[in-house]
Amino acid sequence: MPQAVFRRRLRAAAMFAALSAVIPVLAAVAPAGAAELPAAGPGDATSCASNVSDTAEFVPVLGLDLPATSVGIGGALAPVFDRTAEVAQGFDRVGYCLELDGPQGPQWVWTAMEPFTTDATRLDPPTVAGEIVRQRVGDLDVASSVAGVAPVDGGNGFLEFWPNTYTQARPGQIFGASATTYDAEDTPATGAFGSFGIHSVAPDALAGAAPQTVLSVTGLTQTPGAALGLGIGTSTMANPDWTFAANGATYTTRRLTVFARPAVVAFDRAPEDRQLFPRDADDEASVAIAGTVLDAEVASVRARLWKGDASTDFTAAVGADGGFAVTPVLEAGLHEYRIEFDAISPAGERRVATWDRLVAGDVYVIQGQSNAEARMFSGSANGERSPWIRSFGSSSDNPGLSASDRTWNIAAGDSYAEAGAIGQWGLRMASRLVAEHGVPVAVVNGAHSGRPIDFFQRNDADPDLVTTNYGRLRQRLAAAGVLDRVKAVLWYQGENENDNAAVHVAGFTTLLDDWRSEFGSAASPTEYYVWQVRTSPCSNSIPVALRDAQRRLADTHDVTVLSTTGLNGHDGCHYSYVDGYRDMGDQAANVIGRDLLGGTATGVAAPNPITAAFSDSARTTVTVQVRPGAEGAETLTVEAGAAADFRVTGATVTAVTAQSGALRLTLSGPAANSATVSYLSHMRSGPRVLSPGGVGLLAFTMPIADVSITATADPARLVAGGTTTVTVNVANGTADPVSGVSVAPSLPSGWTSSPASVALPDLAAGETATATFAVTVPSSAVGMLSLPVTTRFTTADGESTRTANVAVTSSCSAEPLRPAAVTSVSSEETASENGRAVNAIDGDPATIWHSRYSSSQATYPHEIVLDLGSSSSVCAFNYQGRTVGTNGNIGGYAVYTSNTPGSWGSPAVTGTFTTGSAPQSVYFSPRSARYVRLVATSPAIAGQAWATAAELSVDGVPAVTAESRCIGSKAYVAVKATNLESGPVSIVMSSAFGSKSFASVAAGRSAVHSFAVRAADVAAGQVEVTATPLEGGGAPVSSTALFTGIACG
Repeated sequence: MPQAVFRRRLRAAAMFAALSAVIPVLAAVAPAGAAELPAAGPGDATSCASNVSDTAEFVPVLGLDLPATSVGIGGALAPVFDRTAEVAQGFDRVGYCLELDGPQGPQWVWTAMEPFTTDATRLDPPTVAGEIVRQRVGDLDVASSVAGVAPVDGGNGFLEFWPNTYTQARPGQIFGASATTYDAEDTPATGAFGSFGIHSVAPDALAGAAPQTVLSVTGLTQTPGAALGLGIGTSTMANPDWTFAANGATYTTRRLTVFARPAVVAFDRAPEDRQLFPRDADDEASVAIAGTVLDAEVASVRARLWKGDASTDFTAAVGADGGFAVTPVLEAGLHEYRIEFDAISPAGERRVATWDRLVAGDVYVIQGQSNAEARMFSGSANGERSPWIRSFGSSSDNPGLSASDRTWNIAAGDSYAEAGAIGQWGLRMASRLVAEHGVPVAVVNGAHSGRPIDFFQRNDADPDLVTTNYGRLRQRLAAAGVLDRVKAVLWYQGENENDNAAVHVAGFTTLLDDWRSEFGSAASPTEYYVWQVRTSPCSNSIPVALRDAQRRLADTHDVTVLSTTGLNGHDGCHYSYVDGYRDMGDQAANVIGRDLLGGTATGVAAPNPITAAFSDSARTTVTVQVRPGAEGAETLTVEAGAAADFRVTGATVTAVTAQSGALRLTLSGPAANSATVSYLSHMRSGPRVLSPGGVGLLAFTMPIADVSITATADPARLVAGGTTTVTVNVANGTADPVSGVSVAPSLPSGWTSSPASVALPDLAAGETATATFAVTVPSSAVGMLSLPVTTRFTTADGESTRTANVAVTSSCSAEPLRPAAVTSVSSEETASENGRAVNAIDGDPATIWHSRYSSSQATYPHEIVLDLGSSSSVCAFNYQGRTVGTNGNIGGYAVYTSNTPGSWGSPAVTGTFTTGSAPQSVYFSPRSARYVRLVATSPAIAGQAWATAAELSVDGVPAVTAESRCIGSKAYVAVKATNLESGPVSIVMSSAFGSKSFASVAAGRSAVHSFAVRAADVAAGQVEVTATPLEGGGAPVSSTALFTGIACG
């Protein structure tokens, strides 16, 4: 074995030595037979050489005695002889001779064809991962001793060489192949089994004779020791290509001899069968053929270009360096070309290559997720298949399968992730373009279902990276020679972003920039088309932000936006062919025809709104202006019931009528301030709004042009009795001036505003004006309050008003007051987690109080009693649910307050909290309390037994405060005690530095005293204060005030 071949096999064996098992899609079990093989000669003494004179042109480069059983993935087939080095310089034809001797006696088959590789070490059956050949070959010859194997001279073949397992799925490139049996067109998959099959097939993918298996060896890479299936001709067993035949041991001779014809020229550039060449502005395409001669006798070369029965010769003399170049020119149109390439020497001419079915036309790219992939969901599109519609490579997301497929195919619409698959609407679009504009079309589809927009991005460090979607598509376009000649890209993606418009637009912007840097050229720029998705996400037609962002891409990104709202074949996510993908193909063909091919523009554009404005001063009708069509303003068709798909803030759309260039919406009542109007469309079939050409109105959302008013308060939270600045902005968003503008807050009783109202100047269209007010909240007003601010103005329709509400929170304290301790709790979880009650007052929302659940689960009602540390003036209770999850969120509640534990009376406030982790506050009239009791009466989530809280606090002002101070170098502790009762009290202050008594302190008044420490510093400590009512016989109230340490010396 030559070292080069040996090293290749050794690397493959090492690569897969770690594999413990490979589970193939196929499975074949048969006893392994070991037959004694006859001695092999140098390759010239084969049955094929004895019976087929054409073998004399070839060098037998490799002899293999095939085993009866599999060698496994990466296993080596030891050659009996190896002469591949003799054709290392190049070869222009490949031949195989398979000889079998078994139950039917000696058999042989010879087949030769154009080369499928330039590497002589890749001619034998593949056993190494990634060695995949799945393509047509031309100039196929077949001769055999086996009855039923039809001789072929210059026919068409199909190769299935791979170490993979495979399925019966067929891409549709071989006419007559089956999707239910293993035959001439199967599909490689992940796993190992092995195929080495050569088939004689019809030249056309769409018509012709049924395929015939010429020779086949299957199962080489399945688990070692399993029986091979092999044979000559088409098998009469279950699978025509001998898959699962498990008959290897029945043959005593299993010899495969590989032949190659030494080349006399080597090509640097050459066409491929079925290739489409992008046409230029003159409707022509040049075919570059260049290389070097390998035989010094070759003096010139000739490319004979055939168009039907007429031919044109392009000749070139061989240069001094052995180089040559010829450039046949194709005319774009519905005609195929054939090029016969001959090397000419004094001894005569030699045909070294033939390239068939060449065309000139246009190239399009489709990209996105499943609705760009557009496989068959309901109804077939393959009736649109045509020899004039091509594709290149495979849309498979498997990097190995994608990289191995570098062939031109006849496009198909129903399949996906396959050779030639372009999707149903892609096929329909191409069919229409071919029929109406008379040029062939190639479509390359790179879509992948169910992927977000970041999946499609380029790896800037390695744009060709085959493990990325961008890299696979880019490799295909570059290998096809069309990367800089893409006529248009059509993009359908966005369902996976779940209405996240910002993420989608950012991702599309980056992707579009990369496309524009690589696709097309200055001489042949690429156009870009974006489908507005029907829904984002699938099965939800309400969210519209992403769809509206796609609509606006026409203005922001210089692309053309296509519509899907007119398609009744929608299933909630995808489309049937009829009323779905077929109509999408028509719309795409119409728009491309209009923009790029000189087609009609009438009725082609998707209706796209420009503005929306109220049509009356009562704000009960809205006019939506639509961009004009090619011939000016268009009158849309509004199908009965379409009003249900429109939304206007604060009102219901009861009717929609079409006017020239506009839609008029009638509302159930006045719309809200700063209202928006939206068109959502719907899922599945339903009433539509259509252009004269049947294209659906783009989904949208936009503000309704209006005199709008916005108002804010700063600060938005203040202590009762305080003042906030209210700023009011009035904007004239209409096209007409407004006059007599005045602004005034509508004040509740006890509130004051300075000034009471403001007159603003007249506002022209688009102008704004501002008014400010100093609004004072009465000291008795606590809670989350809404302050209406009204603007009056006059338009041509008469006087109107607009009102905005300003949110103001008025409380008895500037900040929440955190309790000092938990007095009692109905239960707490301490076994399975740290759910102690003190977590609810620790200032850390990440920790929670959780009622007991690990043993003898506690159920509703739950309660917790909090000690504020001192009597306080309290006006609100604050609750925050757990920050992770919603288990245990409290629903129903009752809050009690008291200065004496156990003496609660009626609740201060009752109600229901909302589910979630946002802090919530409930307000009540200010009252004196040291203790606060929360009773959780019901869960926020029905059926839950437990209660949780992240943080609990109150809004309140302590009745007693203590503060350490320095006066000179002496330390003092200043104490203030406020009487929160309704009558007079006596107050006693006690500290480590003495005590102080006050015989009578009136309601609302304070007692103040500074204790002299008689030292230069003082440590942190506390002061006890007792207040005893002097009227009514109430119980004394004790409070504790803490002070910090201080050093004054």
